[in-house]
Amino acid sequence: MLIAERLASFIADFDCSYLPEDLTRWLKILLFDALGVILAGSSAPGIAPVAKLIKEWGGAPEATALVFGGMVPAPSAALLNGAMLHARELDDDHEEASIHAFSAVLPAALAIAEKTGANGKEFLNALVAGSEISCRLGLSVRILRGWHFSAVCGVFGAAAAAGKLMKLGVESLLDALGLAFTRASGNLQPGREGALAKRLQPAFAAQSGVISAELAKNGVTGPKQIFEGQYNFFRLYDSDYYNKDELRRHMDGTEYNREALLQSLGESFEVANLIIKPYASCRFTHGPLEAALNLAQKYNLAAEKIRSIEVLACPRAVRDYGKPFEIEASRTPEAAAQFSIPYVVAAAVVHRSGYIDAFTEEAVLDPRIKELAAKVTVRVHPEATLKVPVEVKISTLDGNEYLERLNSLKASAERPLSEQEVRTKFQKNARYSVKKIPDHKLEKLIETALNIENIGSLKELTSLLG
Repeated sequence: MLIAERLASFIADFDCSYLPEDLTRWLKILLFDALGVILAGSSAPGIAPVAKLIKEWGGAPEATALVFGGMVPAPSAALLNGAMLHARELDDDHEEASIHAFSAVLPAALAIAEKTGANGKEFLNALVAGSEISCRLGLSVRILRGWHFSAVCGVFGAAAAAGKLMKLGVESLLDALGLAFTRASGNLQPGREGALAKRLQPAFAAQSGVISAELAKNGVTGPKQIFEGQYNFFRLYDSDYYNKDELRRHMDGTEYNREALLQSLGESFEVANLIIKPYASCRFTHGPLEAALNLAQKYNLAAEKIRSIEVLACPRAVRDYGKPFEIEASRTPEAAAQFSIPYVVAAAVVHRSGYIDAFTEEAVLDPRIKELAAKVTVRVHPEATLKVPVEVKISTLDGNEYLERLNSLKASAERPLSEQEVRTKFQKNARYSVKKIPDHKLEKLIETALNIENIGSLKELTSLLG
């Protein structure tokens, strides 16, 4: 049996009823967190033009343009809602797979659930099945060549979720995955330049997933040998021609392998390892940010009294996010700041924050940030594999040195956020919405998400954000 056939069979058969109760609860907490992140994302730079465009495009009233309101075609809803979900860098994360699973899958699932009139349980089944596929694909790629996994892998999860909600059979689901393969794209370059395109890549994947499933439903065929053919996924995105130093390594130092895609599929679940992000920046910056914030608060450090800051982090963090923060070179400085260790460390000291308020244009252009970020050096920690350990040493002009070491990150499996902390994050995010949502609706939104399997129509959820 082809790998894609096994994936299609898993998608068709998957039922959340068989998941452990605590995992199901966590997935529903992830859901209401994501909805809060969408609220916050509605006011992020780059979102208003997308909302304007989809209204100009018009079309069949199939799904809700969340926050902005109105009914639009399902692909348009997936695009806008996906862009809002990813814009603030606050969406879920799979530490090992390096993927925001819900960022592509949730918008696709919401759009098709509304279009098809699906109930809450059907929606949850599709959301989890699609997210599982995305996570496993992220885990199966052994080499990082600049692909944005949330988009490249997310389009398969989005197609899976949309196809399941359309009640496609295995053969049509196989076509949907094949069509998704033809749309798999997305890279890390926009984030390096601070381009707003970074915020749209998972949204493009969500939109493409919807389109792929719609086409499959209408008889358009896709390739079946997605993972075995002459130009298969792994040959294109994970070439066998590599330098051994390019191999990705897990937090425990072991190498990634392609078997992760099917290993114990349907028996163990990678969605169990999704975490909720506490800071509004790339997850690879969270360790330095948290360590610097701890030092600044504990010792009441003032930016003007700091001589230097030294950060030790994992090789990928240093390579991709450790370069000097150059405001003038950024297309959109507030977007570039989300992917800069020197910036987040400086912001932790200057603004005492790593949340949305630390990434506004005003915060990023604060002259104290430019001065302090220039004093930050980032080097490889000799013990670090993936994200940890992290060390930050702050030296002051009076000759003192302050050191903070983190062996695990806030919100990681070792230090998970409590449900109350997630609720607090949700309320905080709601304050950034372009449309004021009354408190009673916000509370109802949380409770609806926590009881999603019992609602008769997804409109009971989306109407609270429409």
